[in-house]
Amino acid sequence: MVREFGRLDIRVNNAGVARNRDILEITEAEFDSIPAAGVGELALATFAAAYWMPRLRGG
Repeated sequence: MVREFGRLDIRVNNAGVARNRDILEITEAEFDSIPAAGVGELALATFAAAYWMPRLRGG
């Protein structure tokens, strides 16, 4: 991002798991897996943004 555009103004974290059925049909194990979806990737991208934003006066 920074290499291509030269700056980073905002970082938005968003993750989720698609369950294509009624909420009442989801098992407890499936429900428990939702918060863990993509957390590692979100953290790495957030750390990168936290590094670059102050250096480029973004955010």
